[in-house]
Amino acid sequence: MQKYAPNPTPEPVDPSSAVPGDALAGLPRRLLGLVLDWGIATLISWAFAHGSGMVTMGIWIVMQLTLVSTLGMGFGHLVFGMRVVNVANAGRPGIVQVIIRTVLLALFVPGLVWGKDGRPAHDRAAGTAVVLAGRSAQR
Repeated sequence: MQKYAPNPTPEPVDPSSAVPGDALAGLPRRLLGLVLDWGIATLISWAFAHGSGMVTMGIWIVMQLTLVSTLGMGFGHLVFGMRVVNVANAGRPGIVQVIIRTVLLALFVPGLVWGKDGRPAHDRAAGTAVVLAGRSAQR
């Protein structure tokens, strides 16, 4: 009988391991936050552009880019007790991460594809996670 030696080159660690699973915000809370942010963008759009869908999308994108890159959360995240973190260090995400995350989320489909680690595709691609604001995002 042949003995097997341990794998000399371990598989790379998924960066999501920096964020414990119990710190991740769940789908219902995330959807409520998205609906609130979209509602705010819609109200602004109605006030200044008669509710144009493209203007609403543009306002939502600007809101996400500015608020998440500076505060680590949008209005919906704030109201529903969440924040966006960089999974590598559990700190605020960088501007490139926020741009990737926002553009992919604006395409909508990546938000519907969730990985085994509990994060949707746009967060996995950007190296971010949405965590509960009151929980430590570090292991």
